[in-house]
Amino acid sequence: MLLLAAATVLAEEALAVDVASDRTSFTAPLAVRNLYPPMMRFFDPRPDSALRPYRSGWQLSLDQHLATVNMIETQPSGQLLVDMELYMLEASLSHALTDRLEVTLRAPILLPGGGVFDAAIQRFHRQFGFPNGGRELRPNNVFAYHVDLGGGRGWHGRSQPEMGNVTVVGRDQLARGEGWGWDALAAVKLPTASVARGWGSGAADLAVGSRGSWTQRAWGVHLEGWLVQPMSRVSSGIGVARYLRGSLALSYLWMPKLVGVVQVQGGGSPYRSGFTTLDQAPFLISFGLRGRADDWEWSGAVVENITQQTTQDISIMFGLRWILH
Repeated sequence: MLLLAAATVLAEEALAVDVASDRTSFTAPLAVRNLYPPMMRFFDPRPDSALRPYRSGWQLSLDQHLATVNMIETQPSGQLLVDMELYMLEASLSHALTDRLEVTLRAPILLPGGGVFDAAIQRFHRQFGFPNGGRELRPNNVFAYHVDLGGGRGWHGRSQPEMGNVTVVGRDQLARGEGWGWDALAAVKLPTASVARGWGSGAADLAVGSRGSWTQRAWGVHLEGWLVQPMSRVSSGIGVARYLRGSLALSYLWMPKLVGVVQVQGGGSPYRSGFTTLDQAPFLISFGLRGRADDWEWSGAVVENITQQTTQDISIMFGLRWILH
């Protein structure tokens, strides 16, 4: 008990010193994305911290994601099939225009393919009695991605490198105090990804939101919410409507310059299609770590779905962030 108490005191003292200079290092949410390919056609917010400093210099982040996805649904109106492993590299570049206004540009590169993990995942499911999600219905490690509604409506993906949707995000500091901050947010998703291959909606999305962050001793809490308006009401023959997204992250300082994070993300679906695997609200839970060394930070996470419908089956994330002077 004495050792635990001493460790807690040291952690709180380290937090008081280091967090005072840059609270983000210890409290920022994980840079987790929904990697279910049909959802990636629309704006999906990536959580951040309202306590991240507004720096006059540049901040560069590179986040890597590797996900496995398997989903089959057949309706009288058509069929949806997603069977792939997806690697995504997302670069983010942030710059403060004033001491309270910042712009961030995010650009993802996608590498979809058949992957190598199908057999291992099926063995794991059998070992613990988990449902297999239809993986046994298809050959292992064979890529497939299409939505077929007939009459040329839908899309057909390919196993090839793809440009994702570029997003521009702005944040304005509404208020800040000792250990807390609140930002207003606005974003536009540009239609830079392929519509025919199922990575883009063919139109921009506009979004507004807000985020709050609080720290108390070794704890950090982040709450974020968005309202998203797709500019197109119909995409590839499927109805589209505005939707909500939000996230909640809880962090705790385990030791100096290392924090654990638990995070949930969810909200509505942009689709009005009749397919459960498109219309159901997505919900993700993530467990990860964040650390810091001088002018760069690292983070890593394991991400699991809750609904078993409109998110990746499971994914891992590893990110790096540099502060460029």
